[in-house]
Amino acid sequence: MQLTASHLPAILSLIGTPLLTLRYKLSWKGIAGFYMALLLLRQKLLVKKLMEKGSDCYTLESIGISHYVETVRFCMDYKGIQYTEQESVGIMGVMTTGRTVPRLLYGRTILGDSKDIMRFLYGSTGDEFFSPTQEALRLEKKFDKIGIHLRRWAYYHVLCSPGGYLRGLRVWGIDSKYIPIWQKTLLVAMYPLLRVFLLAILGINEKGAAKGYENLCEILQEVDEILSDGREFILGGAGPSYSDFQFAALMGPFEVNYNPGRLTTTGHELMKELPSEFQTQFADLYSKPSGRHAHHIYESFRMQVEKA
Repeated sequence: MQLTASHLPAILSLIGTPLLTLRYKLSWKGIAGFYMALLLLRQKLLVKKLMEKGSDCYTLESIGISHYVETVRFCMDYKGIQYTEQESVGIMGVMTTGRTVPRLLYGRTILGDSKDIMRFLYGSTGDEFFSPTQEALRLEKKFDKIGIHLRRWAYYHVLCSPGGYLRGLRVWGIDSKYIPIWQKTLLVAMYPLLRVFLLAILGINEKGAAKGYENLCEILQEVDEILSDGREFILGGAGPSYSDFQFAALMGPFEVNYNPGRLTTTGHELMKELPSEFQTQFADLYSKPSGRHAHHIYESFRMQVEKA
């Protein structure tokens, strides 16, 4: 592998951390601050490199388990749009650089929101699958809230139930073969701080989980009503649209074939470790017409992509 300026922060982290720790007896907070500065430097170098020399192919920046990344990934896979995926440790990016995923890079274009990426793909391909009709945009805004509510509800059980401390490391990619070793090292060093940050900023607690589940059920009720006329797809067309894939992806982290081929620890496997209360609530959600629709989209179209 050819070393470039963007590798400088990783090299500094490997060499500088032990030296600074020994010389100045840095606390874990000092080490975390040092790593944050290096990540900011790396981000600046990568953006500079991108602006100097654009790429003529798509690059999707991701984390292993993300509702919003999967929305983009699922759509691009289904439509046969070629891209390279660059996976990073979960949550760390937003805390250290203010950057969230997904991010789609193409030439000198950087898109940092799944909705903007859908508009870009419609403009670049002209494919009606991505067409932002009035109803699609209305539902897109509502479906986006599924990710927020499901995250608060699920994260409480994933992180706060017995075994949750180590489970969080697995969810954020500690066992992923696609994440660089230096990021995993940083994850271990910063994990206590990252975990506290996540629980606080997202309101991950018993009350927040109950409210998240309640709000999630309200959105699914509306989807149940949309599907009550017997339509197979949410917008009523002869085939699926990105609205179906968005809904399925936001509901889908615990699906068997979520993000196929890349997850070492899948949400489906994690489900077996979670409290029976969560498993019962999850089963109730998927017994609804909306839940069955999300599962149908994954079974019918995600498996098709994986086998292709």
